[in-house]
Amino acid sequence: MSENVSKEQVVLHLLASGREMYGLDILRESNVLKRHSLYILLGRLEDKKLIEGRSVTTGEVFHRLPRRLYKITTAGKQHLEGSA
Repeated sequence: MSENVSKEQVVLHLLASGREMYGLDILRESNVLKRHSLYILLGRLEDKKLIEGRSVTTGEVFHRLPRRLYKITTAGKQHLEGSA
């Protein structure tokens, strides 16, 4: 199994709980992902339609940049079940 597959599975397992998570929450809970590769990985998973992200703006628009919440898709759940 390649390194990317195992990292993808880590993210999918975390999101499989059904809750939406911010990228930094995924990073903290994973204990294996690194910040520099996390957002590339999340983008790759979105491109594959295994997760979906949505922008959320909190606080004053001028003081905070939008953050992204991620959740697993049906295809992501199927992919996770197929790789088990």
